[in-house]
Amino acid sequence: MFSINWATTNAAARDVSTLEVGATARGTLESSDGRLDDGEYRDLYVFNGSAGQNVRVDMNSSAFDTYLGVVTPGGENIENDTRADWFYELAVVSSANKDYCEAIAYAREAIAYRSNFGKAYLTLGDAILASRDNLGDDFEKRTAFWVAADKYAKAKSVDPSVAADANKKLKDYAGQYPNHEEVFFRDLKDGDSYQVKGCINEYTTVRSSK
Repeated sequence: MFSINWATTNAAARDVSTLEVGATARGTLESSDGRLDDGEYRDLYVFNGSAGQNVRVDMNSSAFDTYLGVVTPGGENIENDTRADWFYELAVVSSANKDYCEAIAYAREAIAYRSNFGKAYLTLGDAILASRDNLGDDFEKRTAFWVAADKYAKAKSVDPSVAADANKKLKDYAGQYPNHEEVFFRDLKDGDSYQVKGCINEYTTVRSSK
């Protein structure tokens, strides 16, 4: 993959270019380029900014998926947090466009890059519920509430700032679980493991509504 890293690296180095505001930089990945720790080729770009400055960098390629990584002047790599934010925004946009399975995939990517991303867990839970119409009969559709509840509970456990929203969703949706009789007739009981299929495709815990 192609990456642009902002750093205070010496711009005179062989594979480093200066990125100017408002300008377009074009690059090609070659075997002589440096590599990231995982072996991916990269090009380096230096950006000289000031504290508090807002900057937007857009990058695209018709040949492969691209991504940007950022390194602070002190050498701290904030690449994962940046990727988490991008995938979160993609999840939000996909949900707004009613592409719920895509939103689920993007929210999971955001969480993979930032494990304590409470808002991403909330968005994932919401997308799981919105995708439930693809699950089959009414019982199957309502099993999505089990998985969503897992995400809301996880959200507040890793990020107390979203606890109020998570608790409200847990309270509002608990009544949507399949009832005890429906669970019984599926030869299930509270506490059993259950796989919710479709693009959700996760194991969860059976819980009947009270």
